[in-house]
Amino acid sequence: MNGLSRAARLLLAGVFSGAGGVKLGFPKDRLRASMPWVEGFSQGTVRLIGALEILGATGVVGPRATGVLPWLTALASAGLAMIMIGGFATHVRRGEFLRSTSDVVLFVLAVFVARGRMRGDRSAVSSWPAVRACPPSASCSALSETPSMSQRPSPFRPIHDDP
Repeated sequence: MNGLSRAARLLLAGVFSGAGGVKLGFPKDRLRASMPWVEGFSQGTVRLIGALEILGATGVVGPRATGVLPWLTALASAGLAMIMIGGFATHVRRGEFLRSTSDVVLFVLAVFVARGRMRGDRSAVSSWPAVRACPPSASCSALSETPSMSQRPSPFRPIHDDP
């Protein structure tokens, strides 16, 4: 199952980084031949969709590959699934039913990755590296001197009783 998830993540990353790069790199007039749906959107919106696709593609493979915040993979693939819902709605509204099949396939892949990452990363918060106020080799006496919550002043109560 892990190999299937990895293949799905790589496929999503390849498709969305390519599609997002094209949307970011070319003007709307040049995209009309291969993507007729851009007529209904402004240049800025098309570029925003492209940027979100590239961010999603990076988020699908980057966190798992680096081991940094791996739970972001689930959020990125859920975001790509939402982009595909919007793409499907746009294609159906325009009567482009054959183009909408790719949206469905990519949606299913994105949901598969998101669900798998959410199940596999159930303890994602506990896998974060511990944040320390001082390096491990130094003495951390300052940490033990930190006032407890009951000793800290309340943000809702004035510290000084000035008339």
